[in-house]
Amino acid sequence: MTAAEQPPLQRTRVLSRIALAVSLLLTLPACLVVISTSPSAVGGATIVFVAIDDRGLLVASLSVTVDDLDGRWHGGGMTARDGSLRCTVAGGVSRVRAGVAPPHGFALSSSDRWPREIDLPSSGNVEIRVLLATAAGH
Repeated sequence: MTAAEQPPLQRTRVLSRIALAVSLLLTLPACLVVISTSPSAVGGATIVFVAIDDRGLLVASLSVTVDDLDGRWHGGGMTARDGSLRCTVAGGVSRVRAGVAPPHGFALSSSDRWPREIDLPSSGNVEIRVLLATAAGH
């Protein structure tokens, strides 16, 4: 029996199952596979900034700026509720300058010096912890 010969209800069920399968496939994490015979830069390192206060709690809304020392690339953002910000650096960038600005109610810890320069591996993650002190009265 072909799809055109099936009763309308059965055809609808078949189409909805196909649509569900396609939507599930589209939501799976994607992966880029590069096959090459010569070395090439697909991407750079990822810097993971983690903001922690003097009580050991993770801090959201820390503002982060990251700039290539050559001035060709820059990025940044704010830490999320989990206290982290992932910043993927452009391929070929080996050294960046990072700056941070604490959210309201916090100050940079006296032992934490910013801005700072960060050496990056060609790929992989670098974790940078940003130590914050709770401001007086908060």
